[in-house]
Amino acid sequence: MADRRRRAEIGQFFTDRKTAEYMAGNIVIHDKMDILDMGAGTGILSIEIAKKIAASGKTQEVNLVFAENDPCILPELQKSISEISALFAEKDIVFKFKVITDNYLLYSDKNLYDVVISNPPYKKIGKGSPEAEHLKKFVSGQPNLYGLFMVKGIQQLKNGGQVEYITPRSWTNGAYFSRVREFLLENIDIKKVLVFSDRSKAFMTDNILQETMVLYGVKQMQRGTITLDLVPDSSFKQSSSSSLDAGLLISGGIVRLPESDSQTKALSLLSRYQTFEEAGYRFMTGPVVEFRSREYVSVVKGENSVPMYRGVNIQPDGEIIFPLSSKDNQYLSKSDKKDLLPNQNTVFVRRLSLKEAPKRIVAAAYIKRGKEDFISSENHLNYLVRKDGNKMSQIEVRWISNMLLSEEYDNYFRATGGSTQVNASDLNNMPLKGAERENMKQKITRYPYDCLNDARNILVQIGMPETLCNPRCVMTFCACAEMKSQEWKKISENYHGTHDIIRFINDNFPNKAGFDNRGYQENSRETIRDDTLKPWVDAAIMEAKPGIATNDQHNGYRFTAEFAALVRKYATDEWDDALHAFLNTHAAYKTRLKQIKAIDKGYPVLYEGETFHLKSTKHNKLQKLVLEEFAPRFASGARLLYLGDTSNRTLVIDRKLMGSIGIHVFDDISILPDIVLYDEKNNRVLFIEAYSSTGEFSFERVQKVLSLCKTDAEIAFVTAFEKTRKMLSVYPKIAWDTDIWVAEDATHMTHKNGDKFLGRQYI
Repeated sequence: MADRRRRAEIGQFFTDRKTAEYMAGNIVIHDKMDILDMGAGTGILSIEIAKKIAASGKTQEVNLVFAENDPCILPELQKSISEISALFAEKDIVFKFKVITDNYLLYSDKNLYDVVISNPPYKKIGKGSPEAEHLKKFVSGQPNLYGLFMVKGIQQLKNGGQVEYITPRSWTNGAYFSRVREFLLENIDIKKVLVFSDRSKAFMTDNILQETMVLYGVKQMQRGTITLDLVPDSSFKQSSSSSLDAGLLISGGIVRLPESDSQTKALSLLSRYQTFEEAGYRFMTGPVVEFRSREYVSVVKGENSVPMYRGVNIQPDGEIIFPLSSKDNQYLSKSDKKDLLPNQNTVFVRRLSLKEAPKRIVAAAYIKRGKEDFISSENHLNYLVRKDGNKMSQIEVRWISNMLLSEEYDNYFRATGGSTQVNASDLNNMPLKGAERENMKQKITRYPYDCLNDARNILVQIGMPETLCNPRCVMTFCACAEMKSQEWKKISENYHGTHDIIRFINDNFPNKAGFDNRGYQENSRETIRDDTLKPWVDAAIMEAKPGIATNDQHNGYRFTAEFAALVRKYATDEWDDALHAFLNTHAAYKTRLKQIKAIDKGYPVLYEGETFHLKSTKHNKLQKLVLEEFAPRFASGARLLYLGDTSNRTLVIDRKLMGSIGIHVFDDISILPDIVLYDEKNNRVLFIEAYSSTGEFSFERVQKVLSLCKTDAEIAFVTAFEKTRKMLSVYPKIAWDTDIWVAEDATHMTHKNGDKFLGRQYI
């Protein structure tokens, strides 16, 4: 058998028996099977599949093609073929085989196969190599043999055929494998993935450090759920398995593989945001490649040199230490003009990132240092710029750096990072959490408009919490006051809709007072209403139009007469006394918030990775059971469109998605159910009522809801109960062709009549 050193040189790593058994276990057996084993090695994968075929008793004929061009391993492969032949002979299975010893990537194989299996060679090759030239449309950057083998196998697969690979994980993201990944995702419905979580033990006998995975799929386009299996190593001890929505794992042209609940949660929460690239930012790789710039780099500072930052200068806690006592080059001559960068605020991120490190992303906010016009960066460091060329503020770069250093982003990257590097392309495709909204939550103590500084000061002095003194709130305050100057005695008491507020801000405080690269968009209306105006209503400084629904286009908000009277005295000799009198009758809002939290923490509800807090009531206790017990069993992966609380009827609401589906139940608040879920996989909407004392889905209520649904989606009505006894007392009132769920018997459902469990056609 070939020695390890030689095998490493040609990228050859053998599959162990346990992994081969696992892979064979995924293959579906048919009566006649044409199988291709690419990079067959010793033939261990084919042996294990042959054992399964023989044991099944289903197969009449097997045609097996082995592609292996290493002459040192062919004698072992011949032994395996003999073993397979004897096994099939015992079962009277017709067995035909062929061994292709040519370079299979260059081989013209006219046959298509039912099954393609492969443990391909893992080896980087040149762009000008015969293999890369032959499959050049799938090459992007540095090619690797294993990626080209993945493409070749899919090309040789019949429609509906099965493919299974054991490969490094690096193909799942990054620019180098983008074309391989695109081809695979266009052709293969991924059914199952196995991840070896300990990269030092995936190939224990070969002692290599690879993040390794097994991929099993079918050549068809039918996205559903993906089974994700996790094992520490190839001993397959302490394994775990979960079924996750394909839309969560495959997004933006990359494959994400979470290895823990916290990573799954991070994926679910962050995937809703736009990427850095979409938000107008771009990470770049440091320009200095030292071996190409030897004449320009130096360890000590010269008269004509500027700082050159490198990975070691960036500390895990987000600090930048420069210069370091080191033999590494840390300065660059200004003569190397092509590698100079403007000395301005940015975010540095290390490129090297080991899986075992406490943090995969090591970032730091660089605040302009010194008087130099330029700095530079070595190419093992990424740096951030704005795509429009504008400079970034200190607040901006600190916000982004802190976000990248957070546990949430660490979990996200661990689920998406398939290599030992954090490349600029990886960062550009990462979500920027609330790019617009988060910028507007920063603590800014000085604005370029005097009226905004006044507004913030007023909010602080009346005791608003910091979250209601942020830039969005400050600009909204001035919009509602119709204030462009400092003449607070002219504060408006007119009603203002969210459209009016956005228009005023964009006209008078362009680009959000200069803190963003664009103004507020129409999709910010709900944010302004729910996160600013409604809390101010609760704080009794603002009031909504009476008798109009919150989401009515004619609704508007204005300052209360009492609060407007207070603001008119701002910056006058009467302010202090007026403020004291106001606070005597209005407890500071942040104090009220603290009291509420101390009194009632409510029920924490975890759904699809996100936590909601419901008030402590018997009704909400049942809602918690519906989301945590019913939904995972009968609507796994469903989107939460609506969740009401006794103290907040719109705790969760996704009007945009509901409108696109054709659900307009919010047009009549009186028939609103407690919970609305959308099962995208089955195109099904579930209206769920948590029954405590009233509210079952009667025939009349079902008809009312249906009258407000103009949709092609299936519709299901579920009345949920905590106890069977309660359900039986209400049973006669529940409409036929609806469903019943009881929490004390959570694994079952009852359907009143009909031949289909969920989703009816109503007349």
